[in-house]
Amino acid sequence: MDGQFIVVRVLQKVGLIDKMYYRILMYMIRLLERIKADGPRDLAVNLLYFIIFSHILLILLLLMHFNLFSLSDYVDKSASKYVYLPVVIPLAVLIYRWFNSKRVEKIIEKYKGRKVVTLGNTVLFIVLGILPFSIFLYLI
Repeated sequence: MDGQFIVVRVLQKVGLIDKMYYRILMYMIRLLERIKADGPRDLAVNLLYFIIFSHILLILLLLMHFNLFSLSDYVDKSASKYVYLPVVIPLAVLIYRWFNSKRVEKIIEKYKGRKVVTLGNTVLFIVLGILPFSIFLYLI
């Protein structure tokens, strides 16, 4: 086992990661290549980090909004924002390790020859990439 969480393996078997994040990653890479951006792979992976973090933050915020979870039970309101670093840094490292250059190469090979910048993938990008962050900003 190469350090993958069991949840990630289950989601991979179901195909959720492939259907969501891999397609979004390829969509962003091809879109950034089309507009001739510098380093489209790195930029696409960084945008994907942002999307994954917005999904996680949205889930936490929705749980807090419906009183299913409260940070005040764990952290004093007067505490510094650095209290969250022990959670954020390992999560960022996990995402960074998951989308390493070998995996990105495999994803690119998988989608080689396919038309990725389509209306369906554009809608997928808006629904899974932009909409969760917008809802997150609205609920804050």
